[in-house]
Amino acid sequence: MKKPKILLFSMAVSLFFSLPSGIYAAETESLDFSAPESQMTETISEIETAESNNEPASIESSVTTESEPESIEPSENTKPNPADSINFENQQIYNFVKRMYEIVLERSPDPTGLSEWYDALASGRNTGADIMEGFFFSKEYQNKKLSNDEYIHHLYRALFNREADKEGFSTWTNAFSDGVSRRFVCHGFLGSDEYREMCASYNIVPGDITLTENRDQNINITRFVSHFYKLCLGRTGDPEGLNNWTGNLLNHISDGAAIAEGFIFSDEFQAKNLTDDEFIEVMYQTILGRPSDPAGKESWLKCFEDGVSKHYILSGFIHSDEFNQFCNTYGIERGNITLNEYRDQNRELTAYITHLYTSCLNQNPTADELNNWADDLLNHRVIGHELASAFFTCDGYVKQDTDDTTYIKDLYRVLLDREAGTDDINNWLSILSTSSREEVLKQFTQSTEFHDICIKLGILFVRDGWVQEGDNWFYYENSQRKQGWFSENGQRYYLNPANNGAREVGWEYVDGYKLYFNNDGQLVQDVEYLIGQQDSYFIKVYKWGNYLIVFAKDGDNGYTIPVKAMINSCGNNTPTGNYRTSNKYRWLTMVGGSKAQWCTQILGDYLFHSVPYRTDSNDTLYTDLMYNYLGTTQSLGCIRLRAGDAKWIYDNCGYNTLVNIDPNVDSGPFDKPQFTPLPSWHTWDPTDPTARYLCQQHGCH
Repeated sequence: MKKPKILLFSMAVSLFFSLPSGIYAAETESLDFSAPESQMTETISEIETAESNNEPASIESSVTTESEPESIEPSENTKPNPADSINFENQQIYNFVKRMYEIVLERSPDPTGLSEWYDALASGRNTGADIMEGFFFSKEYQNKKLSNDEYIHHLYRALFNREADKEGFSTWTNAFSDGVSRRFVCHGFLGSDEYREMCASYNIVPGDITLTENRDQNINITRFVSHFYKLCLGRTGDPEGLNNWTGNLLNHISDGAAIAEGFIFSDEFQAKNLTDDEFIEVMYQTILGRPSDPAGKESWLKCFEDGVSKHYILSGFIHSDEFNQFCNTYGIERGNITLNEYRDQNRELTAYITHLYTSCLNQNPTADELNNWADDLLNHRVIGHELASAFFTCDGYVKQDTDDTTYIKDLYRVLLDREAGTDDINNWLSILSTSSREEVLKQFTQSTEFHDICIKLGILFVRDGWVQEGDNWFYYENSQRKQGWFSENGQRYYLNPANNGAREVGWEYVDGYKLYFNNDGQLVQDVEYLIGQQDSYFIKVYKWGNYLIVFAKDGDNGYTIPVKAMINSCGNNTPTGNYRTSNKYRWLTMVGGSKAQWCTQILGDYLFHSVPYRTDSNDTLYTDLMYNYLGTTQSLGCIRLRAGDAKWIYDNCGYNTLVNIDPNVDSGPFDKPQFTPLPSWHTWDPTDPTARYLCQQHGCH
């Protein structure tokens, strides 16, 4: 609150007469106290008006105080300046604040501002850093519109009490070039030992300031983004852009690839309308951080000639080891570029389509034409012959009105990308003499040479069936690639969805089982020869499917390897659940007096055994009544098998083998074996090794 001016004047007069005589003498030489009080009042008003026109670096501009300090009334010409040191008890704090006015704002302190900053420091509400922040980021200082170089010089003078050294000055100018803010640079000065020593000399707490902008959180990340501004856009980054890009990197929303893609395909960069050559050079400078080499640049320009997009080019640079190392230098993840255009999915195919346009129609394809053809060919909506026919029957080629010899030469040059030999030309001209060009084209596209080109490029050669693409085989039906299980001619194949439908070969886990597929991709449904005899097995019986599968153990995964399947006959009374084998019998008498061999006990009177015989002789098999009904529900409860299968269980499955008889599931990973009934005279089981001599005698099996 301001005090009445007459009171301030009286206080000033009192203070004046208490000053030492030296000061008095000095002031009496320049001041005239003979003026009446009214004139003194006018002088005070003039001083107030003059001070009100000057905006002080007030503490209110950056520091929140507990209460607004009382303003100090300007004095008359006859009174000492309120900003003089004599009015402040702590001369060190006074000198600290005063030098900030003189060095930073380059003026003498105004009483109000000086008093406020002094009180904030003296009371401990503020640190030295708070004072620095208040002055360097005040409106008055900002209005000076000083350059970064001038700002650095002021920091050296204010915080270090000296001029900038060459090396230090270069370090901070480089920091500005890297894209950080003035606050970051100030923060760097405030964290130095030299600043803390300066604060200690004034007996104040150094303190620090908070960095709030994304670009100031990690200078390496900011340098990375600034690199793209400089080399891609040819300018320094604006604060908003720097904060957005660095924020995305700091929060792992973006990676190196996303930053590169964002700059390269920004409107600002695209507006440069660079040539292909210039674009490649920018890629080298921006992505790899070096000039191009002749061989590398030529190979990338060839990509443009082939018809791929700039995204394809960028992806190649992004996935290079050089860019990966570049990202590692700045501590960020490289990332990947997603190629969405069809022409970028298979460069060789796109190059071939481009070749068709330039060699057949004498024109370069548009991006839309390349994408449309690549889409149709990659998704097998168009096969090789249809592609060739589309070019040789279109108006663009027909209007060329070529003769037959030229037509044959064009077929070789366009479709096979080579010149035709004399014999080739004569041979096709002979065919053409009795056939139409359409027929010749059809025969030409059925040639082995054109077929090999289609296979190499992934072009469908036939409408449906097996197609080899690279090292993999795929099956197409109605021009669509099939996936999952597929059966053909009694063979099962697995077209692995995880590999885009490629035919599986070798060992593979499918549906929880470990299965083996031969070199033709066919499921091998007896792998005993591959894994050899095992120490233990698990038998699963599909009761209503009337067959079983023997499983081997796959380490800690359990019994997940199907070894072989066996056809059998269960009965309505066959028990279900889990059991353990307990006994074995070479021959046993069954219900009604019939005999069975190779018997393995499951539970009580329920066994695995061969189809019954009339006697315990291997040539008395119940062929028509028993054997030929295998695969159907026929038994009284036991599980009937062919003699060879019953003997395999008898020989290989030891006591305590786990048996599961499932009443719900009627099929497993292996198919139910095929079965051929026997004629009535065939009274022995052809799978029984003890009866093989009988088949040899009859020449039947």
